[in-house]
Amino acid sequence: MDSMCLRPLNVFKRQLLGLLIPGLLLLPVASALAQGDQPAAPSPTPTPTPIPAIQIPARIGEISTLLREMATTARPREKMAEISTALPPTRATIDSIENEVLPLLENDGPSQALKEADTEISRLEKRLTGWLDTLKGRTAELDRDLAEIRARRELWDVTLSESAAAELPPALVQQIRETLNAIVETEQVISGRRAERLTLQAEITEQQGRLTALRERIRREIEFRQQHLLRFDSPPLWKALGQSREGNLAEQVLESAKRNIEILRTFTRESSRELLRDALIYLVVLIIFVRLGRKAQLWVQTDESLRTTATLLQQPVAASLLVTIMVLGNLIHPTAPIPFLHLLGFVLLLIMLRLLPHLVRPEIRPAIGLLVALVALYLLVDLVPSVFLLDRLGTLALAVLGAATCAWVVRRQRSLVDITKDIWYRSAVWLATTGTVLFALSALTNIVGAVAFGSLLAAATLAAINDAITLWIFVAVLFGAVTVALRTTTLRRFLVVRYHSDRIRAVVFRLIRFTAVVVWVGTTLDDFGLLSWAANTLKSTFLYEFHLGEFSLSVSSVVVFIGLIWLSVKLSHLVRFILDVDVLPRLDLPKGVPATISKTSTYLVVTIGSVVAIGAAGLDLTKFTIVVGALGVGIGFGLQNAVNNFVSGLILLFERPINVGDKIEIADVSGMVKDIGIRATVVQTWQGAEVIVPNATLISENLVNWTLSDVRRRMDIPVGVAYGSPAERVIELLTEVARSHVEVLDDPEPVAIFTGFGDSSLNFELRSWTVGDFVIIASDLRVGIDRILAEHGIEIPFPQRDLHLRSVAEGVAERLAGDGSRTPAEPAASADPTGAKA
Repeated sequence: MDSMCLRPLNVFKRQLLGLLIPGLLLLPVASALAQGDQPAAPSPTPTPTPIPAIQIPARIGEISTLLREMATTARPREKMAEISTALPPTRATIDSIENEVLPLLENDGPSQALKEADTEISRLEKRLTGWLDTLKGRTAELDRDLAEIRARRELWDVTLSESAAAELPPALVQQIRETLNAIVETEQVISGRRAERLTLQAEITEQQGRLTALRERIRREIEFRQQHLLRFDSPPLWKALGQSREGNLAEQVLESAKRNIEILRTFTRESSRELLRDALIYLVVLIIFVRLGRKAQLWVQTDESLRTTATLLQQPVAASLLVTIMVLGNLIHPTAPIPFLHLLGFVLLLIMLRLLPHLVRPEIRPAIGLLVALVALYLLVDLVPSVFLLDRLGTLALAVLGAATCAWVVRRQRSLVDITKDIWYRSAVWLATTGTVLFALSALTNIVGAVAFGSLLAAATLAAINDAITLWIFVAVLFGAVTVALRTTTLRRFLVVRYHSDRIRAVVFRLIRFTAVVVWVGTTLDDFGLLSWAANTLKSTFLYEFHLGEFSLSVSSVVVFIGLIWLSVKLSHLVRFILDVDVLPRLDLPKGVPATISKTSTYLVVTIGSVVAIGAAGLDLTKFTIVVGALGVGIGFGLQNAVNNFVSGLILLFERPINVGDKIEIADVSGMVKDIGIRATVVQTWQGAEVIVPNATLISENLVNWTLSDVRRRMDIPVGVAYGSPAERVIELLTEVARSHVEVLDDPEPVAIFTGFGDSSLNFELRSWTVGDFVIIASDLRVGIDRILAEHGIEIPFPQRDLHLRSVAEGVAERLAGDGSRTPAEPAASADPTGAKA
């Protein structure tokens, strides 16, 4: 009874403990949560413990090594010295830019000068940002060293203060004092270096702020001018000539030249590695073009179509330099200074003079020289100081000469009667006509006082024409290089190049043309100040959304989806093309496996592309639940056959009951498999017709495949000979005919058999095997059988019957008897031993 009373009590205790113990454990957590909004009090820094006497000698050696390493780390590095040395000239450059830009902002200076200043500011900001990153990294290292050395100093201070209590020997105490002095000296050195770096950071940050403020003013001014481009910002030219009060132009030009040279030196020093890399790339390209030029010079003797290509590639220095500048110029040096870009412009002009005469007719070549002179004039005027009247007069001269040049080119082009007027001819005429109009409009607006608008038209039009001609030469050089490269032995080792070089060349040419057109359109829009407007217009168009209830779809989603689907389909075709032509033929794979790999790769690329397109378009698949459900119903009813054929196509691909090239028979269709598609298979009959057979039919019905596992085919040729012919001799002759044919296989060997006694003949059958065209070979064998039987006097009978007469009318008997010598009782003897012959 006591145990029965104690059992509920024990249960109660366990339940109480089960509630109290978790509560006690959660109490600190609840307290912390209740005080979560209150800031936690900082934990006191523990007082360092003195170093035990037995460890002091070893710790002195350790701290000495550490102090030497820190002192070495704190020494001024070469990069720090470069920053300290380059900062004053950079500050002077910023001062010069401010002195040049501020008057332009206040007096409506040339917009092109403002854009060039903006480019120079971006380059300087990039340089200052790199310096700041370097200084921040070095300062962070010094901060870590300084924190550690202060902790070490505190530890040794405590150890020295407790030395008396520890009864340390005087020599050891002296070593502790020397160690503390060394720590203090190193700390002072590190603090000094840190202060220097912080001072540099502050100064660099100040210069960055100046550049940022100046750049913002420039961009606001450029944006304002673009919005108010059609305005009279200067007095008419005849009034401006009388009001001009320019300073000493020679001094300004000299000062500008010195500044440009200094900018080039600084850029060369800062970008020495990149420039060296460019030089190495140029040497590689030069070697390639030298070899291609030699090949072209050799092949042009037998192929006159390579004449222009060989002429261009015979200038390897100019051609390779053009390719290097066009490909690497803006990619590697996007923030290069204006003098460097103008230097590249002069180099491109020399290349144009070298290559362009080989591409145009002699009647047009004078315009080339004038165009080059105009571009050179523009580059030179752009390098001199931004003197308002000088800029205006230079722009006016540029516009007048440009209009005259373009008008002369249009007139000259239209006077040529023996020229092919293709799309390139029409494009050149259109470009020259448009240039004439724009140059004339630029000159007119410059004279009446809309100088900004006129300068923009002149500079942008000249840049557009120059870019078009440069890209045209670049495309011509690339065309020639690709044409010759596809004929070289190195590339023709690839089967895809050996058998499809024309197709590859056409695709590459289209890609190069498209890229050149896109680049020209982009640079032209940028030159006219319309690139940002075009980009914003495209952006607003792409971001436009269609709303259908709760469903929304943007134009960008549709464009991205369609574009990626198209790209995935094209990529799948490329992958399949390379696999079928170059990769799979080199592998020893079973029959049908290459086709399976090729088609599976195609489906896989398209599937991955579709998934990527859905994800990139930002489509939410949960919104298509109803569509998916409706699609399921459609599959259940209307698309049942399509899905069946698709699944059957997959079965055909992986089980491979038939392969491309197999000879098959199904129902009343007999022929060769041409293609196994996703829905149906194409079978070409022996008559040449192409029959589309659903894949489900090939799976569900009886299919005869003559070449599934063996391409050999047996030919069965029946032969009948007249009764009385020697059977053994007939078998020998038939076998001899089969063995004498070169297309008949020896293994299995041909055989002739006696199949039976026919109504009119002794029946034989010749059985032989071949891997060739069995129809033609069987015909040859029949011709041979007829010839050899005739040579040996063995008759091939035609069908005949013997007729025995039981009773004949008198008149008929007389007619049969002929001359009456025979009576009905004496019928005519039959030539056939089996009876009378009718």
